[in-house]
Amino acid sequence: MAPSKKHIVAAAAAGIITATLAVAPANAEPSSAPASPTTEQSTDELAKQITDKQHELANVNEEYLVAQEDLAAKTEAQKTAQAEVEGAQAGLETAKAQVAAMGVEAYKSGSLPTTIYLLSGESPQEFIDRANSQQYVDAYHDQRLQALDAAQASSQQVKDQADQAKTAAEQAEATLADKKSTLEDEIPKLQETLDNLNAEQQAALEQYQQQQIAAEAAANEAANGPTGEAAPSSAPSPASAPASNPAPQAASGSIQAMIDWAMAQQGKPYQWGATGPNSFDCSGFTMMAFKQIGISIPRTSGAQAGTGTAVPMSALQPGDLLYGPGHVGLYIGNGTAVHAPTSGQSVTTITASYFKGARRIA
Repeated sequence: MAPSKKHIVAAAAAGIITATLAVAPANAEPSSAPASPTTEQSTDELAKQITDKQHELANVNEEYLVAQEDLAAKTEAQKTAQAEVEGAQAGLETAKAQVAAMGVEAYKSGSLPTTIYLLSGESPQEFIDRANSQQYVDAYHDQRLQALDAAQASSQQVKDQADQAKTAAEQAEATLADKKSTLEDEIPKLQETLDNLNAEQQAALEQYQQQQIAAEAAANEAANGPTGEAAPSSAPSPASAPASNPAPQAASGSIQAMIDWAMAQQGKPYQWGATGPNSFDCSGFTMMAFKQIGISIPRTSGAQAGTGTAVPMSALQPGDLLYGPGHVGLYIGNGTAVHAPTSGQSVTTITASYFKGARRIA
């Protein structure tokens, strides 16, 4: 059963419950207002916990989407196996009917016992001819019996495979159902905690995220070299990313159309499992971007990272798919990418060096 939109939203949001519930200490007095951190350390710690959980959320999103695809594949395998069972059973019934018909025909024709039939020949040559004929009939019966046995074995083998596929699909479905139920119970607590974040905590969270982006970009650039078109000197934050296309170089007409579409999605919120038109998750965003120019790519970020041809980060071209752990984006030129970041954020641009690798698809 396909998950409802409510299920997907609940699953995505619940990934950061554990960390955000740490805002108020366990021994705090009940209060209608949240407890504000009194030191820079407590504010920074909250920001770190939320950001870490957002990274974890991206991985949970990937796991869920992969499990969903696996469930669909196993369900399809069960249907195919069941069809093969029915085909094998039909073959079995056909073989049975043919063998039975031969026996009935022999009875109706009044065939003599084999020994009498062979000895009743008028000459040695006729004896040999009849013996050869009888061997042919016996061989034919043997072939039909062997075919019957093969049909039975095939039927049983396919049935076993069908049962295994069905069991696997049911187990996967049960696991997802349990996860959905748990997340649906936790989502109200998460929403309350997020609503209670004060201005100081929100500012600390944004600052920490910007620092993390800059640190990851610096580490990736040190490992891979500079990106293809002079990356910006500092990492833009999701909140302050440029709102216009930075005029990528050497983009073909179709690639430029894809980039124009991607840039037009800026400001639309991240939503786990969403593929537009009003919200996206990271892989849903890139999948829909390539769809604009008639290219179909897989749904999950892990599968997308294996699509196309690998290209070094120092040789990027507009339209390249960028990837990192559990995340993907689209290179638009001039060292810049556009992506759907994470829960609580919107589609925006970012330095391309934030990502670890690239694939050329178009």
